[in-house]
Amino acid sequence: VNATDSWERTALHWAAYNGHTNCAQALYDAGVHVMAKTTGGSTAYAMAALFMHSHDDVIEFFRAEERKYNKDLALASRSVIGSKANKDKKNHVAHPLYSAYS
Repeated sequence: VNATDSWERTALHWAAYNGHTNCAQALYDAGVHVMAKTTGGSTAYAMAALFMHSHDDVIEFFRAEERKYNKDLALASRSVIGSKANKDKKNHVAHPLYSAYS
């Protein structure tokens, strides 16, 4: 699922670029590397955002995955009693998809 073309674009890049939400979901479920960047430095999330006007479903897919990730991260950090992560809000880790586009 992480094979690339000559510009380092993965199948997830193409799914995002073309607005194929079901394909993006299947690739994500299969373990695609969501932080993979093209030779120009674009992630799949960034490519979807470039075409946001016509690919709202793909953008919403990435945003939903980001919300799930942040919820899981919050639950995990609450379960670690006395950890530095619980004491220091600066250690919050953003979802890789958000980091890729922000």
